[in-house]
Amino acid sequence: MSNSALTAAARQPPLNWWREAHAWAALLLVAATYLARLNQPTLQGEETRRALVAEEMLRTGDWIVPREQGLLFPDRPPLGNWSIALAQAITGSRQPWAVRLPSVVATMLTAWLIYVYARTFLSSLAAAAAACAYGTLGQVLQLGRLAETEAVFTLLVAASLLGWHLSWLRNWPHLAAWVVGYSFAGLAALAKGPQGPLYFAGPVIVYLALQRQWRRLFSWQHLVGLAAGAVVVGAWHVPYARQVEGPVVLQTWGALAAARFDYSRLTDVVGHLLTFPVEVFACLLPWSLLLWAYLSPTARAALRHGPCQARFLLLAIALAFATCWLAPQARGRYLMPLYPCFCPLIALVIEHPMQNVAQTWQNAWRRFCSIAAVAVFMGGMAVLAAALAGSILARQHAAGIDWRGKAVWLGDLLSQPVWFAWGYFVAAVLAAMLAWHGRCCRPERAHACVFGLAAFLGLTYAGVVVNVQVHAQNDVAAAVARVRRQIPPGERLVSIGKAYHRFVYWYGEPIEVIDPQSAAAPKGWRYFCFHQAGSHAAKLPFAYEEIAVIGCDRRRDEPLFDRVVVARRLDVTASPGEAVSGLGGPRR
Repeated sequence: MSNSALTAAARQPPLNWWREAHAWAALLLVAATYLARLNQPTLQGEETRRALVAEEMLRTGDWIVPREQGLLFPDRPPLGNWSIALAQAITGSRQPWAVRLPSVVATMLTAWLIYVYARTFLSSLAAAAAACAYGTLGQVLQLGRLAETEAVFTLLVAASLLGWHLSWLRNWPHLAAWVVGYSFAGLAALAKGPQGPLYFAGPVIVYLALQRQWRRLFSWQHLVGLAAGAVVVGAWHVPYARQVEGPVVLQTWGALAAARFDYSRLTDVVGHLLTFPVEVFACLLPWSLLLWAYLSPTARAALRHGPCQARFLLLAIALAFATCWLAPQARGRYLMPLYPCFCPLIALVIEHPMQNVAQTWQNAWRRFCSIAAVAVFMGGMAVLAAALAGSILARQHAAGIDWRGKAVWLGDLLSQPVWFAWGYFVAAVLAAMLAWHGRCCRPERAHACVFGLAAFLGLTYAGVVVNVQVHAQNDVAAAVARVRRQIPPGERLVSIGKAYHRFVYWYGEPIEVIDPQSAAAPKGWRYFCFHQAGSHAAKLPFAYEEIAVIGCDRRRDEPLFDRVVVARRLDVTASPGEAVSGLGGPRR
């Protein structure tokens, strides 16, 4: 198919995508990848903090001011917390699967949106490849199932950009296009701050200027759309600004983003400029290997004269990439909202060889299939070998050889069950065969290659990676449950200062924060906890007995850094018949 034919096809976007088998196959594959083992590993990182803020909203009914343990938490706007609270209210659960459900739903909706947009200029196979590619990008596999803001933020930014351009392509009324774009951009702002509106407005304005669409750019419909976005943001911002002080409002909207633009150290700036493109390339693996095709003059010429969608996506990526590249403290995940824009471009490289457009595209596809086939087969062999070695070493460990104590990380790698490793190896062989046969550039074999590779990547994360995470995780929930059994019924637990969020979440009940300055005069409490970080030792103005020390680090093998000490005051009379086993004598 020629470039002009591709452009002409873009003028007639299909409206019956839901009848296409490729669409449902891609969506089912993404759903299976992210719903599998959603409850494992236990909540990690900032997930418990996001869930705590959400639970406090449900408990207090205050959906405006984010709070953690009753204290203001001006980290970012609260849309991410709203989504978690809604999931908990609907499911009636506070288990990891319920907390992570909004992110998984957002990832699935993003894949669906990519398919719908890609079908405006690609075949159903290529559009399905774009959706599968997004669901199996390395960093999306990592963050798309966590109770963080990235997945929801990505959906909203993608909906603003792709929704606006889709409205343009389908000749919707100009007013509808602007309202859709700015409304989703406003929701993105409520998820993570001003990046959302910037990621939308910048590409759209520059795109219209390059197209010399001045009347559409400077129109009353554009102003109405801008007002719609402002209403979305203002619905939360106005009541929030009335309840907190001005500096707190500024901190909520811009403190995190502003901190990334630190140019005080030249080495950090230069290092970031050199490594950030490589980091983004790694985050997009394995599908980023197909993007090498665009380094060819033939491919670049095809983009210049090809579908307008490709140019719009490239423009959006370039502008967002510049903002992250120029921020020395930015990380690859900050570009994740633009990952949906990469995926149709990746699918375009898959589409062209099937159409016999140019040798450049065919070479890129064959090279990718060859690399994928070899890598998949070697990965399957490595996992099987590690599982068999782990089984042998485990038996030796029972005989007195302490290899796990010498290399804990090796124990994590060798933790795959043998039965799973054999199944994984068989899947690797099948995926490698499909990838190798996909080199012939036939549509049916390319279809099998894409879906086979995507399914194998999903199995790799939901199986191999999650197995390693479960083996290495620090089970804070079990430790907290043991502590709760040591606190007599009817006694409440308070914290001297803010307690670590992982402990507070798994404790399951509100823990009131006591000011350290007023802790010397207890008012109705004897049991308390406090957070210790590193070698810092707490100094309290009263004697107490430690009941337990809960390590809150992510991995069980890490040196104890973040920990919560649970203790009982000795200057308060105990209840008759109470007996508490402590960890030592009185302390101050």
